[in-house]
Amino acid sequence: MVNYKNLFNIKNKVTVVIGATRGIGKEIATGFTANGAITYSIGRTKLKKKNFFCCNINDTNQLEKIFNQIYKKHKRIDILINCASITSANSKDYRDNFKKVLNTNLSSHYFVSKIFYKYVNKTFGGKIINISSLGSKMGFPNNPAYVSSKSAISGLTKALALDFYKKNIKVNSIVPGYIKTSMTIESYKNKKKREDRTKRTIFKKWGKPSDLVGASIFLASSASNYITGSEIIVDGGWLAKGL
Repeated sequence: MVNYKNLFNIKNKVTVVIGATRGIGKEIATGFTANGAITYSIGRTKLKKKNFFCCNINDTNQLEKIFNQIYKKHKRIDILINCASITSANSKDYRDNFKKVLNTNLSSHYFVSKIFYKYVNKTFGGKIINISSLGSKMGFPNNPAYVSSKSAISGLTKALALDFYKKNIKVNSIVPGYIKTSMTIESYKNKKKREDRTKRTIFKKWGKPSDLVGASIFLASSASNYITGSEIIVDGGWLAKGL
């Protein structure tokens, strides 16, 4: 019999959030902690925060040590949230820029997921949540590396959902629209860009990092146990809007 009272319960779930220094990742980590999860945050910039590890997310050796440390303490790791993302590597060389963006936005997701896989208890299973972007569904100007990386997250999510099922791991992604963060602040400050993007939504407003917390909790909880290889779009109605 299903216990509907605990359907969205993530209390004591050992959760690792990658890319939790700021923006969406930081907010999701805060939201999970508020709902009783045992949350660990990993990011490039050091924060004075409980259970925070400063690490280059492309350094798999360091990540392995961190996951091993968490596992030794709790004897399990239940949830992985891949939220590390950059829009540009600030490189004048387009080839170097493309490689660096894909390393952070795509390769790191795969490598961290492979590390996570080793620490999941097959009996209890696990959840992986990849944070994608509206850019995975549409072309946006002057940023082919970002759009390519986020489009690839859709394929990676499906591939891992199939490969990781042997260990009872569900893999899904969330597709945010325009969320006001430090990453998008320059577009927000530009009046024309802000208004153009606002008009594209049904809600006539930009999203907040907190708007991603509910969908993340749903995918991390038992409420989504029959969902894998799928995605939830949180874009204020951007993709649904016609005229």
